[in-house]
Amino acid sequence: MSLPKYIINFDELTDQLKKDLLKLIDDAMKGEYPQLNTGNLESLLSEIEALLPDEKYKGLKNKIEQFILGKYTGTQKIQGALLDVPAIVGDYKNEFIFDKDVYLSGIHLNQTGWKKEDRYSVEINKNRIIDSATTKEIGEHKYFNTYYKVNANTPIYFILHNLSGNSRQCTIDLEYIEGGN
Repeated sequence: MSLPKYIINFDELTDQLKKDLLKLIDDAMKGEYPQLNTGNLESLLSEIEALLPDEKYKGLKNKIEQFILGKYTGTQKIQGALLDVPAIVGDYKNEFIFDKDVYLSGIHLNQTGWKKEDRYSVEINKNRIIDSATTKEIGEHKYFNTYYKVNANTPIYFILHNLSGNSRQCTIDLEYIEGGN
């Protein structure tokens, strides 16, 4: 089991607490990134709890503990796709469907034939979680600050907005945590 660093929302914490937690996690992960040694989780949680100065942060500790110890357990995976785009202006989609609930945690995009006017979107249930983002000349990875839950059998659309009319191939890697049935 791993704890991706971008799942915890540190913006809710004070500056000093943020520094202390980052140092604690960084020390625990040295030499093991991106995998956290699960044998020391109880010890790490105790150290985090000791850093929390006030009762109001006990809820954060409980959320971290629930994530690590069971409520949101799952297997981190990546599903990739190749999108062939012809030299025609238009939107080109790739559909991802999972037979289990998943929690999206990031997306990686790489392409040939980059043009500055091209954009891309990611859409789930008519909700664009990425809307007309600019493509990059070299590959890029977008980490989500928190996961985005997608129920089983719900289509996830990657849409390349080929505004330049340039032909290309796009590789899309959808990073997710696979949940229960």
